[in-house]
Amino acid sequence: MRNQRSYEFRWGFSLTKTVRWLCAMLAMLMLAQPLSAAIPTKFLFQHWDTSSGLPHNTVRAIAQTPNGYLWLGTENGLARFDGVRFENFGRENTPVLQDPNVTFLQAGANGTLWVGTSSRLYAWDGWRLT
Repeated sequence: MRNQRSYEFRWGFSLTKTVRWLCAMLAMLMLAQPLSAAIPTKFLFQHWDTSSGLPHNTVRAIAQTPNGYLWLGTENGLARFDGVRFENFGRENTPVLQDPNVTFLQAGANGTLWVGTSSRLYAWDGWRLT
């Protein structure tokens, strides 16, 4: 083994270790620079309300299912957004949803959407709410 010279500072820091640590940090910063340059600086902001098709202006929960739908829980029912338009589920077209105040949404890995209201928990299996 080679005999390397290492200088110890008063507080126990080795000059060799310190230089290695600084070089490693510099390399990490240089590698991270291109990643931060790829972050977009302009964002699209879109406002949705009842005039856009939502059942209510107050959204209490949001979830996205594996098939790409964005689900929004409102005080007046559930809305499914496909990127263009809303399909609403409320008392009128979904009789099983007796309490339309949706306060909780959770997408399961198997595609089931769990819908919580102030009085009950439902499951959307892709075709119906049970």
